[in-house]
Order: sequence, then C-alpha cells, then structure tokens
Amino acid sequence: MENNLDLGQHFMKDEEILEKVVNSSEIKNDEIVLEVGSGEGDLSKKILEKNPRELICVEIDSRFKIYDDRISFIQGNILEEIEDITFDNFVANIPYHISEPLLIKLILRRTKKINMVCGKKFADALFGDSIIGLITRFSYDIVLVETISPEKFIPPPKVNSALVTLRYKKESDIFLTFYEHQKQKVKNYILTISEGKKTKNEVKLLSETIADLLDKNLYTLNLEEYKQLYNFINNNLL
Repeated sequence: MENNLDLGQHFMKDEEILEKVVNSSEIKNDEIVLEVGSGEGDLSKKILEKNPRELICVEIDSRFKIYDDRISFIQGNILEEIEDITFDNFVANIPYHISEPLLIKLILRRTKKINMVCGKKFADALFGDSIIGLITRFSYDIVLVETISPEKFIPPPKVNSALVTLRYKKESDIFLTFYEHQKQKVKNYILTISEGKKTKNEVKLLSETIADLLDKNLYTLNLEEYKQLYNFINNNLL
C-alpha cells in the first residue's frame, strides 16, 4: 500500500496555518474553489466555512475520500484532471514534487486567484532569477504570506514550506505563451506573437539582435538565453 511519503503528502494539521491559508485565499461566495490533495479534509472544512458556491476536491490517494454533500470529489491526478475542471479560485497544500508543472497549468489558464502552500525553495524561485519566476511575475502579483516550519505538518517534511498567493494582473499576456509554444523555434515563436503588431520583414530585421537564439527550440533555452529573449520581446513587441 502507498504511504503518505510515496505521494509527497504532508498534511497540515495546525489550526493557525489552516486559517491563514483560507483567509489569504479571499474566497467569495460566488466562486468555485478547487482544492488539490484534500487528504483527510482539514483544509476542506475551513474552505467550506467561507461558503463558496462550490468546492471541488481532487485527491490522488485512494485511501482518502471526503463524504460531504457540499463537495464535488474527484479521485485522480490533478495534472490530468485540471483541463476538465472549471473553477475561479485555487487553494491547496500541493505535493511539492508537482509544484512547477501544476503552476504552469494554472497560469496557462490565467487562473485569477492561486493560493498554495509549496516548498520554500520553489517559492524563492518565483521571486528570484528563474524562468518561471520571470514569467509568473510579469502576469501575477505574488505575495509570500508566511514561511512555515516542518513541525506544522504530519509527517513533517525535511524542508521549510511557504504560503504564497498569486493574483492575475494581465488580461493580455505574451509571456505566458512561452509554455504554450515550447516546441517552436524562437524565430517561429517571435513571428507567432508579433502577428498583428509587426510585419514579417520588421520582425526579421529586429531579430538580428538575437540571431544566436533564432534556431533554438524554446524548451532548450537556459536562463540567460531566456532573459535575452524576454528583453527582446519586452523592448520590441510590447
């Protein structure tokens, strides 16, 4: 049988932290809330106290199922299920090993409110010098609400955690398309996102300043190369 460490599960049991997660989530009663990794339902109960229009809980561990008429429960992998779920507000103590792929899926959907407990190292990356940090900060206001020590969880993780909130601030955002077009070459990506803004000849002329990047696929770019592309787009296409 799988145990909670197999799935990267560390359950929040501290009442003060649970309250902070829910309060910082700014849940409105007309919102559909999505919670991931609901486990034994400690956070779910706190969310329901805010009277959202609906609470959807996704849990991959078959040992856990919440029986509550106010909850729409899905047994499955959130990375596979999320495309078919409609929601307004994301609230979760997420398994740390899926932090980046899950956040990418959330920002590609332009999720308006993201409230997550994640590993402190990942939170630092969002505020620091990383590709996902640069892209996320361009589109979201990010707040580190609190650093959480391991003893606030059962079982305690080996690292500090962080409660982070993200609020979407861009209705039209070029940089989020980076993830949507990762298999494209840089030169084709630039043409795609400049359509309606620049002619092909203008783009070709401007692109001479980043000639060393043009034949590379987006997903192969390192941080310095991404910064070069980021600055090119910011200075020429926005």
